[in-house]
Amino acid sequence: MNILIFIATLLSMEIVSYSLHRWVFHGFLWSIHKSHHRTRGKLLGVFELNDVFSIGFAMISITLFLNPATWWVALGITVYGLSYFFVHDALTHRRFIRVNWSNPLLDRIKRAHRWHHRDTSHRGQEPFGLFYVSSKVDEQSSGS
Repeated sequence: MNILIFIATLLSMEIVSYSLHRWVFHGFLWSIHKSHHRTRGKLLGVFELNDVFSIGFAMISITLFLNPATWWVALGITVYGLSYFFVHDALTHRRFIRVNWSNPLLDRIKRAHRWHHRDTSHRGQEPFGLFYVSSKVDEQSSGS
């Protein structure tokens, strides 16, 4: 049962991530998130104001790890966060550490994220999630 809780949490984090990114980060918290969408001077070297969201998710995970009843939920959030860090920060934006992994799925995610960043406005554009990439991104980036 614990493994199912972990997997359900891990999968649902993409929905949570999409929703927060689209309606909160590109909504009323745009004043913080915009630091991630613009060419900017870094805060304390490699950091940007947008990193406060990652700190918030980490604090939620740490709190959930303290309670044995929510430990597997915390693990799901943490594994999603680590995946996000490696795919989004290290691979796509080349922040903190730089990785050069390449396969069709990761290349598609990078292409989709670059597409998302083309619009630096508050409105933003798809995709707002990290791992789910609509076929529309492929059509738009190929010029069809």
